[in-house]
Amino acid sequence: MSVPLAYVVNPFFDELTLNIRERPMSWEGYQKASLITESELDLLRTFETNYTPNKSDNQESEPVSETYLLLLLDLLNKLVRVDTLQYILVLIDDILDANPENIKIIQNLKNSRQGYPIEPFLKCLHKDDDFLALKAEKILTALISTSEEVYSPALQPFLDSLVLQLSSKTPNVADITVQILQSLLKNVSYRFQFYSHSQGISGLINLLKSDQLNPQIQYQILFCIWILTFQTKIANEIQFKFNILPILSNIAKSTVKEKIVRVIVGTFKNLLERSPDVNIQYLLNFKIHQLSDTLSQRKWTDEEIVEDLEYLKENLEAACQDLTTWDEYRAELESGILEWSPPHNSPHFWKENASKLEDENNELLNILINILNTSNDPLYLSVAAHDIGQYVQYSPKGKSLIEELGGKRRIMELMTHENHDVKYHALVSLQNCLMHSWDKQ
Repeated sequence: MSVPLAYVVNPFFDELTLNIRERPMSWEGYQKASLITESELDLLRTFETNYTPNKSDNQESEPVSETYLLLLLDLLNKLVRVDTLQYILVLIDDILDANPENIKIIQNLKNSRQGYPIEPFLKCLHKDDDFLALKAEKILTALISTSEEVYSPALQPFLDSLVLQLSSKTPNVADITVQILQSLLKNVSYRFQFYSHSQGISGLINLLKSDQLNPQIQYQILFCIWILTFQTKIANEIQFKFNILPILSNIAKSTVKEKIVRVIVGTFKNLLERSPDVNIQYLLNFKIHQLSDTLSQRKWTDEEIVEDLEYLKENLEAACQDLTTWDEYRAELESGILEWSPPHNSPHFWKENASKLEDENNELLNILINILNTSNDPLYLSVAAHDIGQYVQYSPKGKSLIEELGGKRRIMELMTHENHDVKYHALVSLQNCLMHSWDKQ
């Protein structure tokens, strides 16, 4: 049997589907209540008697008639009970999974009723039932991602539902949602529409930051991010908007799963290859060249990882050689990841470059002060306090600007920090502030 076009693997979801599939459905009661017609009842009886969607693991079922599929859509459209809608969705999903030809048949129903075949499934997204929404989303993905028609207007409520479920507190719901999204994003036509959703990428990233992720769902989220970065416009701005590099870098350092490293390294390559002018500095800021070198020393069975790492090393190392000492220092500040690199302790560097911290409305000076105010890392605090002291010593405007921007107040607070190094560098920095304040009087 062929693999479903919207493939979901989740034991909890499978068990629910099985229970609903085996649930007896009294269509006669619906006919007596005038919710379905006698002819609809006859068609349902005939079909359920003669059709078994999954005949065997190796043989596809015969295609289903357009008449029966239209009836199922009509029932989905007019009935309201959640348990009945669940049953109809399971039936439709089984039919679509049983033979790909059935997808084409249901797609061809677009001229049968207004809004068909999409609207009946969209209706199920608003029933406050996770199973109903997930099963409808799975079917919608199979229909939308294989159609020659791009369903842009219908996509918004569908994406709204997917994004909402990414933030679900129920792990199974989030897991299934990411799998559905994986299938949808394989179609190029829908990548930018998901990316443009106000909560789309942030939903994936928030889920990626969860402490309770198993490696498989972590891979699925990273796969979605990777496949999005094949689009040049997305590669051009995703780091600036969502700061994905430190998250991906940390995962690559800690994971033992080769497929996770493959999609992370592939994402780095996409960013560099599709938008080098924008991303090369970001990649250097977050030391992806060093990470690539470290990862290259591992043994990989996937040749694609080896090739992508070589591409990153070659291009990033070449770019790194073109950087001046000031470029390196600026890149370090912009990354927010401080260390005792050579410029920090070079009097010549500070004499030549201290005033540059004031460029672009004190942009880099503000970064240093922000690190002092927000970081909990003793190393970052020590380096930032040290640099403030060096800046004050060598810049004529240093003392007044540091006071104006709140840096002096924060340095005074750090003099009581529990870490000895932080306390020491705060003390030296404050001495510089006071000394150069007195010198200028």
